[in-house]
Amino acid sequence: MSNTPFDESGRFVIEDYSSLRPFSSFLPGIAGLMGIPLWVFYVNRGQAIASFGLESKDKPVMEFQPANKAYQTTPWDSAAIYFFLIAVTLSYMYFEVFAVVRHPEAARLSFLGKYLAGALAVPGLPEANAAAHFRISWWLHILFVYGFIAYVPYSKYFHMFTGPLNLFFRGRGSSRRLPPVDIEKSEVFGIEKTADFTWKDNLDAFACMECGRCQDACPASTSGKPLSPKMILVNQEKRLLAERRKLLERRRDDLSPLFPETYTDGEIWTCTTCGACQHVCPVEIEHIRKIVGVRRSEVLMQGRFPQELNAFFRNLETNSNPWGLGFSKRADWAAGLDVPVLSEKKSADVLLWVGCAGSYDEQGIQVAKAMVTLLRKAGVDFGILGTEEKCCGDSARRLGQEYLYQTLAEENLGLFLNYGVKKIITFCPHGYNTFQNEYSQLLPLLAAFSGEDKERLARIEIISHVSWVNGLLGQGRLKLKPGTGGRAAYHDPCYLGRHNGIIKEPRDILSRLNAAAPANEIVWCAGPGRTLQVRLACGAMTLAWPQLTWSVADTIVSAELVTFVRVNEPSPQRGAVCVNANVAFIAGVPLTSTVQSKLERP
Repeated sequence: MSNTPFDESGRFVIEDYSSLRPFSSFLPGIAGLMGIPLWVFYVNRGQAIASFGLESKDKPVMEFQPANKAYQTTPWDSAAIYFFLIAVTLSYMYFEVFAVVRHPEAARLSFLGKYLAGALAVPGLPEANAAAHFRISWWLHILFVYGFIAYVPYSKYFHMFTGPLNLFFRGRGSSRRLPPVDIEKSEVFGIEKTADFTWKDNLDAFACMECGRCQDACPASTSGKPLSPKMILVNQEKRLLAERRKLLERRRDDLSPLFPETYTDGEIWTCTTCGACQHVCPVEIEHIRKIVGVRRSEVLMQGRFPQELNAFFRNLETNSNPWGLGFSKRADWAAGLDVPVLSEKKSADVLLWVGCAGSYDEQGIQVAKAMVTLLRKAGVDFGILGTEEKCCGDSARRLGQEYLYQTLAEENLGLFLNYGVKKIITFCPHGYNTFQNEYSQLLPLLAAFSGEDKERLARIEIISHVSWVNGLLGQGRLKLKPGTGGRAAYHDPCYLGRHNGIIKEPRDILSRLNAAAPANEIVWCAGPGRTLQVRLACGAMTLAWPQLTWSVADTIVSAELVTFVRVNEPSPQRGAVCVNANVAFIAGVPLTSTVQSKLERP
């Protein structure tokens, strides 16, 4: 028998294939042996069934419950893929059995083929029948293999090719910063039609694995709101494919608006931009920029947004805070504390950025006063802007009102320049993220500042109160009385922990108080810091409570005022189990309020 798979005339001969076997007899046997059992296990756990629109409730296969819409994407596509996977595995086993019978000298390490051939008594078949089965099995296996390869680019498993590319081109820190908009030069604001997606947005859509991790992590989706981050990508892909000819021919005017034909009001306006979807995505898809892009288009180009935002935007425009409270009262919290104001002091080593909640909210004011106490004890030369301080603009930006954001940012930057600010400490996570990551992106677009001024502004150091307090404790400039021990449930603010990676510092502070805090993140959005919460995005805090309390915590600690305030809010949705917990803000001085909150054990 020849050692080549070709005969004298150059034709491929299936029987003469022994030279191809050294590396193909053992590993395929392992794969075939594991393939079917793994498939059975996969189905029994409910993962494969979920792809067909069913959801496991830890029940046997026959008792699965219908899943929600986001789990019912491409069921026939899933069926085809699973068919090919099983067919390729079984056809290989079929081929291997008769390969051993026809060419026992080439069996070598093909343990699976030997076993199946013996178990099925195949060696007893007539020679002609065995030869026929050998040829049929070979061609059948080739047909399934190449059919599978040909089908993949047209299926959702195209992510096998686009996923690695998406990881390579992923945006560094994309969850904590949004692409800036040149208000003066742009003709289109945000994402109105499919032509407005960037190439990276489109790559995201085709890289989506449709695994649903983003949806499971999304607090809006889990609390029953219409948003599914997964469907944002799935619907984008469908729309891109439907309009591909118009896109390739650059016929933008012939394209239909994405809202409300592709994305609904509930999908676009319930996102809190907490970043949970991007945090868990295995191919690092950027969901937030697409949602905010559509918001920008709706707000700036169409003038359409939820009714709740009318007052919100108006309040920011007139009084520079979300609640419409008089801007002249912004420094009232400091009355009697002799807090230095930069308009009088002219300069200071550190600017304490108080923020809207710290200036107006009753509990936020207590935190602001605690920060003043800490600054003085540490001997820091600091000052505040007082009535000149304005909202950082974070909420306006993430709600799509880019023009208002840029207006507020330009005014704040002007104040920083005027007072020669070199270092800013803030206890607002949203303010920290905006100053640290987004003001610097905006600087090139602001014509009001010279190049030298922009360089000075870009050099301003932004420090979170958590990092600052931990640093002073490490230097010995602040000292804490040892705590009495106990277990603390620390809630990582989305814009400190998840977006900016400030996770270790607060736990270091708690360890100095002998409070045992979990080392891993507890970053479940505590309800939006966006202030359109009531109708669209409420309910997230109800879901954050089990994470905070089932750890048998003595104290609930937060570094965000939104979390701190919402923990103290009574809610009829929290069930029937009464839990006592001390609530503390990680400004170094625990607040003394004790809350009795009702929880429902999951």
